[in-house]
Amino acid sequence: MTKTTPTTVKNDKTASNCEERLGQLRQELNRIFLERNTVIDGVLAVLLTNSNAVLFGPPGCAKSWMLQELCRAIEGAKFFDRLLQRAQPPEELLGQPSLVALQQQDSLIRNTKNRLPEAHIAFLDEIFRCNATTLNALLRLLNERVFENPDPQPVPLLFLCGAANDVPEDEELRAFVDRFVYRPWVSYVKKTASRRELIYRARNNVLLAVSTRLTLEEIKHLQAQAAQVLFPNPVVESLLQCQSALEREGFDISDRKLQQLVKLLQAHAYVQGDAEVYIESFHDLLPDCVWKKEPKERQKIAQILNQVIPDVNQQAVNWYDAAKEEVKKVQLAAKEYDLRPRNDTEKNLIDTADSAAKHLEDVSRQIEKLLSQNQGKNVRRAKRMLTDIREDLMLEVAKYKEKVYS
Repeated sequence: MTKTTPTTVKNDKTASNCEERLGQLRQELNRIFLERNTVIDGVLAVLLTNSNAVLFGPPGCAKSWMLQELCRAIEGAKFFDRLLQRAQPPEELLGQPSLVALQQQDSLIRNTKNRLPEAHIAFLDEIFRCNATTLNALLRLLNERVFENPDPQPVPLLFLCGAANDVPEDEELRAFVDRFVYRPWVSYVKKTASRRELIYRARNNVLLAVSTRLTLEEIKHLQAQAAQVLFPNPVVESLLQCQSALEREGFDISDRKLQQLVKLLQAHAYVQGDAEVYIESFHDLLPDCVWKKEPKERQKIAQILNQVIPDVNQQAVNWYDAAKEEVKKVQLAAKEYDLRPRNDTEKNLIDTADSAAKHLEDVSRQIEKLLSQNQGKNVRRAKRMLTDIREDLMLEVAKYKEKVYS
């Protein structure tokens, strides 16, 4: 009779538990950081590929806070955190040179205690404010996880993330930008419900923080699991077609970047709970990974991808954008009614709100039909559009109509 060893049972349970906590961490981050679900999935995927990410965006959109919360969710990790400045010397990141080594061995050996070479997780805020000399000193550490001190030695770095308000204009620094496999642009929240939630938090002094914790060993287990996600041959062929189309438009993908993208797509699928990579994920990840000079190139990349592999979700996005235009008409009618509360402006507001509500119902049914026709595909964005219409836009239209009857 075959006996299952306690060790096997324990390992299976541990694996299940840490995968469950990864899902909990993802949910908590989404509750705290509104309208950031795509970026959160991307950053978690970067963590599970032992690579680097940098978030671009205007000041005040929670880039630094989001990355700090993710970093602090990992127990037992040495965390290195710095706000970079123009005149920052390499010593502040890599450690001071040992005077004893200089005197006795005539060798530059740094004291790396509490510095980046000893960190498991690192966060560099305003990363491109730093000078090129200091940033270039980090290149091998970023690329190979090796630090020359003076002999090459491996570092324990699992994940390095940065934040920046703008893309640097210096060509030398632009090359450094490309070392980060994932480079999304983070904008301010746009939905009325999200803005209302931010106001509520500020008014009631609500301070949110991630409570889920993952250990270093669990992160390494998750990394190993993510690397095993199935990458089907048809998806490989689709990726090669996309690469060729992008290269024709000047968006070359290096051999190193191509391999990074494969690993990132596997980890992205794993974060989302998928057993294999779907081509729909190309639309979520590739625009934020292959742009060259400025984030606005992401729109052109998205168009190229959609020509090669039509985005199932894009139709839902187009319907959603049209639905938002209907809501804007209601907003304008409500403003007119507020300024001139007469019978004609009241009727216009009611008629406009009724028309918008009907349009939103039609869009909801269209998206539901789209979801039913594409059950074997990754249609998460379409599902989010449907949720947004029902939980945000419909409620907003109803709120404006209630102005007349209140």
